[in-house]
Amino acid sequence: MATSRRVAPWLLPAQILSALPATLVGTTLAVYLNGQGATATDIAESVGAAALLWRLVGLWVVPLEFATGKRRLILIFQLAMSAVVAAMGVAAFTSAPPTFFLVATWLLAFLGASHDGVLDGLYVSELGERAQIKYQFIAPLFWNIGRMGVAGFLVLAVSQLEEAGTAFSMAWTQGLAGLTILMSGLTFWQSRTLPDPVRDEMTLQGGLAPKCVAAVKELAGKASLVQMLAVALVLPVPAYLVSDGLSEFANTMANGDIKTSMTLFAYISAAPFLGSLIGMLWVLRKGLEQTFLPLVVLFNGGAIFGIIAAALGVLADPALLELVLFAGHLLLSLAWLVTPLYVMQQIAPGRFSMSAYVLTMAAAQLVRVPLGYAAETCRENLGFLPLFLAAGLLGGASIWLAKRAPFLHEYRGDR
Repeated sequence: MATSRRVAPWLLPAQILSALPATLVGTTLAVYLNGQGATATDIAESVGAAALLWRLVGLWVVPLEFATGKRRLILIFQLAMSAVVAAMGVAAFTSAPPTFFLVATWLLAFLGASHDGVLDGLYVSELGERAQIKYQFIAPLFWNIGRMGVAGFLVLAVSQLEEAGTAFSMAWTQGLAGLTILMSGLTFWQSRTLPDPVRDEMTLQGGLAPKCVAAVKELAGKASLVQMLAVALVLPVPAYLVSDGLSEFANTMANGDIKTSMTLFAYISAAPFLGSLIGMLWVLRKGLEQTFLPLVVLFNGGAIFGIIAAALGVLADPALLELVLFAGHLLLSLAWLVTPLYVMQQIAPGRFSMSAYVLTMAAAQLVRVPLGYAAETCRENLGFLPLFLAAGLLGGASIWLAKRAPFLHEYRGDR
């Protein structure tokens, strides 16, 4: 297992790099396609469907266990992503039709999702328990740096070039060229710093299909797997509902006012950082098994603040609503710390740890899709208060599961 001192040089830049294609697919390309005349329906359907690949990566993660080493796979995917972004820059210069960018978006999404799956596998197999806890807090910060770099600085730079008289296509060509250089530089750095762990699963004999069957059988045969999967998939459901609901509630309260929106956004952004920091320090001190149930009780308490916010509504002092939203998101952020750690330390250990972790987390993310539709229907037809009340009731099931969650691997704080 790697120490935190050895982990930082490869893990933190890798998090920045993994955010670049995700954000480019999820938000930035929509700006470009809109400027190229693509219809809003085409953009929403194509970009939304491509972004879904990050939640479907579990469908092809098992064969990646038997490919040519995690380190080499990560570098191959990083180079391929840089090449796709470079091709987008050339296409922007030649004013290629929007269809090309829609296809490139799908390809970039597939490469990005595959890269993130293998990176998670390296993360799980290479980090000790204390390092997993620390970097479950630190890594998202660097992922957000990458996201801001694409969603913020790239679009801002392109806009500035256009205002200076640069043609639309040339401005995007220069922006995508800069992004390609950044991604290539990070890939070069990764080639010098990425570890190459020993992989027990490579000792299996036979072709790819028999190996995949053996892996699936072994994963399915893990002790208490069904119970642990239930914990990982159901535990954060109330937090998903409340988090999305509070964000939409904040947008409703802002009512298009930019100053109010920015203030609420600052509160919502700061709360998860503080909540994750508190949770990390607590888990480092006591271990996940000792803190698991209290943390689950706390993050389900976020529903209470959603109920308070919805009950107060527009009649409340804006400062009071900001405080309520901050407290709610602070508690909810504990869910984003607890769930991945449980999967890492209780489901993933053993052979095929990459498949176990990625399959479970992809399934947990996939659960959010129907939940999102159900929550949106509830908000539109019944309002926010019933949504938060339902999440509060579901919190009881979440806490019940947490009390019965199996812990088969003991936490050792010296690792």
